[in-house]
Amino acid sequence: MAKALSVSRSNLYERPELAPEKRGPYTKIDDEELLPYIIAIVDSRPTYGYRRVGALLNRKLQEEGKPGVNHKRVYRLMKTQGLLLVKTPQRHNSRAHNGKIETDESDKRWCTDYLTNNRTITL
Repeated sequence: MAKALSVSRSNLYERPELAPEKRGPYTKIDDEELLPYIIAIVDSRPTYGYRRVGALLNRKLQEEGKPGVNHKRVYRLMKTQGLLLVKTPQRHNSRAHNGKIETDESDKRWCTDYLTNNRTITL
């Protein structure tokens, strides 16, 4: 068939049957329009972080037929409005093992506990 048409065979495979559909215009909701949604979610669920708030926000927007938003955008909006959760300080073990084991007398039996993969092992 390619010889009869005087066309290379690779050209026959590259021809698309239909042109792909063009995308519509890019639509994005303004920040001022998103803030009431975010504030309502944070008021109803004060322990939720920005990722959960973003998931609930996207569900709400999808119900209304609006485009979703990125979690990084939700983080930025919540940060500028002071809606982020307060970070809790790290708890440190006050009885940290420094690697030295001291005994009162020599030739005395001793034991220690240490945590490996969430299991306590006694030696």
